[in-house]
Amino acid sequence: EWLPKETAAYRAVREGHGIIVTPTAPLAAGGSMPITLNYRTSTNPSYSGLPIVLSGSLTSMEAQNYWDHVPFEVFHRQRLDRGDAPDSYGTSVSAGGPTHWAVPGFQLGFEVTPDPESGPIANDNDDGVFFLEPFVPGHRVVIEVQASAPGFLDAWIDWNRNGRFVTGSTLDPDEYLPSRLIGHPNPGESYPLQPGMNRLHFVVPPVASLGSTFARFRFSQTGGLASVGAAESGEVEDYGIEVYPQPPDFGDAPDFPESPGYPTLPGHGGAIHYLTPNSPRLGQARDAEAFPNPDVTAFGDDVAIGTGVPELGGADDEDGVSLLGLLTIGQPGFIRVVTTVPNGTARLDGWIDWNADFDWNDFGEQVARSIEVTSGTNVFTVQVPFEAVVGITYARLRISDAGGLSPGGAVEGGEVEDYQVTVSPPAGCQITSYLRQGNSLLIIWEGAATLQQRSTLSGLWDSVPNQVPGSALVPMSDQAQFFRLLCP
Repeated sequence: EWLPKETAAYRAVREGHGIIVTPTAPLAAGGSMPITLNYRTSTNPSYSGLPIVLSGSLTSMEAQNYWDHVPFEVFHRQRLDRGDAPDSYGTSVSAGGPTHWAVPGFQLGFEVTPDPESGPIANDNDDGVFFLEPFVPGHRVVIEVQASAPGFLDAWIDWNRNGRFVTGSTLDPDEYLPSRLIGHPNPGESYPLQPGMNRLHFVVPPVASLGSTFARFRFSQTGGLASVGAAESGEVEDYGIEVYPQPPDFGDAPDFPESPGYPTLPGHGGAIHYLTPNSPRLGQARDAEAFPNPDVTAFGDDVAIGTGVPELGGADDEDGVSLLGLLTIGQPGFIRVVTTVPNGTARLDGWIDWNADFDWNDFGEQVARSIEVTSGTNVFTVQVPFEAVVGITYARLRISDAGGLSPGGAVEGGEVEDYQVTVSPPAGCQITSYLRQGNSLLIIWEGAATLQQRSTLSGLWDSVPNQVPGSALVPMSDQAQFFRLLCP
């Protein structure tokens, strides 16, 4: 039902199935005034709050009180899709933000999720736009837009990061994306989308500001939309994006917004290598990604083929590191690293998460500390600690010109590669029993090994004297004693 509304400019009352708007003072012929009408779908408390009503204006046809009709549309709040960028982009309802009537079968991607609340909303299930390449000023890039039906796309990217979308401004680069699309049949107008995947090519403005910014994509049946305001159908999707100084390479060890892990995502201090020509790399290939592809198998960057910059695009770029044998507790392990170093020498930093706690910050987890490498095959040894956790864990290798890297952070040049590795238990090499005999402790083990001891947690390990294969009788003392087997 319509709800009566009275303002200083007009009074609106219900009459039958319609509503009469009476202005406080008549306008001259052709004059107009903006109005907003409220509507309630039910008195049921479950429908608390008013739905959105499209604002418009009444236009005086004569210099009296005869007013033309206005095609207002009323949308139930539970069926509207809204944007979720920060409100500086005019996102909230109070700011006249973008709203679409959620019509099943007409959306970007595979589903549209109505937003019951007003204002910017997190986790909005946007799934219609895919950024295949990193945004770098002056670089040509491609994005993919999935449409469920024929329609029109209006889109904006805030290139100067000033918190608003501007079309055709002399102060800002033109942020209306259809004005930049290569091969657009009608540049500057809404871009026609076909059902399925649509590939859009454009050049990032050379003056684009570096850093985090936002993009807005609106899909409708008629096009011609602004970055704010209401549309009859379709969907709006907002995305946070990054503009980089050079094409970036990321790691892919597990790290997710809702479940932080290793430093992979930029928001978690992830490793970033800005790819430059003639800088060192792991293996032969490397590529650039628009975003990291973290994966529980550390395989996201292997299957997500990015842009070859400048080498071997379209190849699996995780091609530089391999294990020679097993990583067995208490034993040395051997890692083969194939490197391409155009300038002679480079530095290799590497980490293995021995205790599987999803970081590389613990003592002994940096297994390569700025090792000098040259082009070709380099083999280095790691000692698997006795305290290592048996099972799956993760390794990160980073190559750079100068070294001195941490597991996270950005650097110019080089490459990062992450791998899932497995720590194995010592096969047939373990203490099987111990027994006190007077003032001594009899320790028995299986396998060919050397028993070692120390009196403090951080002390040096020494071989136990007078041991025979498989057993040793160790004098006891009032101090704590620690033992381990050094297996071959």
